[in-house]
Amino acid sequence: MRVLLIDDSQTNGGTIMRELQEASYAVDRACDGNTGLTLFSLQLYEMVLVDLDLPKQDGHNVLRSLRQRNPQMPILVISVSSKPDDIEKGLDLGADDYVRKPVEFRELLARMRAVARRRAGSATPILSNGEISLDPATHEVCYRRQTLRMTSREFALLQALMQRPGTLLSRSDIERRLYSWDQEVDSNAIDFLIHSIRKKLGADIIQNRRGIGWMVKKLMNFISPHKHTFLHILQDNHSHFTVSKITRGYKDQAHHASRIYSDTQRPEPGSPTRPPI
Repeated sequence: MRVLLIDDSQTNGGTIMRELQEASYAVDRACDGNTGLTLFSLQLYEMVLVDLDLPKQDGHNVLRSLRQRNPQMPILVISVSSKPDDIEKGLDLGADDYVRKPVEFRELLARMRAVARRRAGSATPILSNGEISLDPATHEVCYRRQTLRMTSREFALLQALMQRPGTLLSRSDIERRLYSWDQEVDSNAIDFLIHSIRKKLGADIIQNRRGIGWMVKKLMNFISPHKHTFLHILQDNHSHFTVSKITRGYKDQAHHASRIYSDTQRPEPGSPTRPPI
């Protein structure tokens, strides 16, 4: 996840940046309000942490501008002030949460994850495509009933892909999520990480479209009217479906589920057909 930190404090700001980087976040830091807004306009970020006591431009004005430029951006205020009036003003200006300094780092990470979930419309902390499950809090990956640990970079890459299963991310998309703007990135760094993940999870876990990017599979779940029966239908980019798992032998229901989905995808008479991919 690419994070913009706007904080001029040499002690707190530097510590927060180092801790976030150790937790696999890509962090760009601005030490004044004007620089923060400039970076925000030049880069694509997934979250912003902003102090309210900033030089050159007041933190409240910065917060207001951030929210006006991107109404959906997750924003957390980090401030030494614990006055109810300051907290109320920060939240009313558009902050999603308010964290007091000195920052307890585990609490900050938990609040960041919670804000990201709310903005994504998800209540569960676990990311899953129906086959792989990721826990951002513990950095554990569950696959085929086995719990695996990965390096911070491996987990960050897999998390970026798991946030939108079935969607291709280009090399530049992945690099933007994993590295800060001032970090040097080897030309084969992403290839090496993907190779390492495939060695641990299997060669077909991350799919590649040559010259375009990478993705993880997206599974669609059909729930049978019979209790405890789940049909997992696998979708690829060409909308072909195969049954990946059938419990209690309901093969006819898998066929029926596939037909139901095919019927929903059939164009209405007279509607234009989709060109081949």
